[in-house]
Amino acid sequence: MTNNRSNWLFYVASATGVFTFLLILVGGTVNPTGSSLACPEPFIICQGSLFPAMTGGVLYEHGHRLFAMMVGLFQIVLTILLWKNGRKALGIIGLVMVLFQGLLGAVTVAYRLPTIVSSSHLLVAVLYFSLTLSIIYRYKKIDQSAINLKADSRKIADASKIMSYTMIAMVLIFFQIGLGGWLRHSGGALACLDIPFCGGSLWPSGFLMRLHMAHRILGVIVGTWLFVWSFTLYKTWLPSKSMFSWFVPLLVVGQILLGFLSVYWMRPVPVVVAHLGIAVLLWASVFWMWMTLKKMSISSC
Repeated sequence: MTNNRSNWLFYVASATGVFTFLLILVGGTVNPTGSSLACPEPFIICQGSLFPAMTGGVLYEHGHRLFAMMVGLFQIVLTILLWKNGRKALGIIGLVMVLFQGLLGAVTVAYRLPTIVSSSHLLVAVLYFSLTLSIIYRYKKIDQSAINLKADSRKIADASKIMSYTMIAMVLIFFQIGLGGWLRHSGGALACLDIPFCGGSLWPSGFLMRLHMAHRILGVIVGTWLFVWSFTLYKTWLPSKSMFSWFVPLLVVGQILLGFLSVYWMRPVPVVVAHLGIAVLLWASVFWMWMTLKKMSISSC
């Protein structure tokens, strides 16, 4: 019975994680299409109906709401399974995060898109996605022989070093996602149309232009650090290192290209959404490696 519950937890958590990632992408279509206030009601219904005509901005805004409701239903099932499996706190945290995320969405509409709330809405989504990843990781089939350090001092030192690098990478990516959300919701995504500078300056005058350049500069810092992180990972003994050591740099290159195209092509929706998606995948990759390192650290004790 316990194994069956664990299997169901893994499957439901995996489905919740996939749909949460898709929800973030769907949410990423709302702002660039100018659909943020297509539904005047802050909760559930849109233009007086739960299922209005899905045309124009309603397609993006209410489509985002309906998708969020589906993720909420997944979380309810996940909470029940976690509760039955003795992980009550984890289930409650997930449910509270979903409810809080819904509240942020409602406040965003009710108060006409306050930038801080809209940006927080994105960051909470990333944190909730991380929670689903942690549940997936907890209940996936783990090859303990690949994780057990067997008191090898070199391996323990390697894991400790890359753990610190990974934590720095996580902080940098999280701040960059938040800064990108702030830039998007403040209307500064096209404040700088020349590359790599802005009006010929690295630090121009004007709040939006400086915010835009701060996002670019932090992007360079994050990208550089992730290359260092990936190279260190490649040179280090670690399980699954081969995948992350090439996958993360590939994502970084793609992210830089998408950032360039977003400005050069004046924010086409597919490019903007892909830019957001890769940012979240970068976070997920580093977060997954952090969980692996944490597991290794526990196994070595």
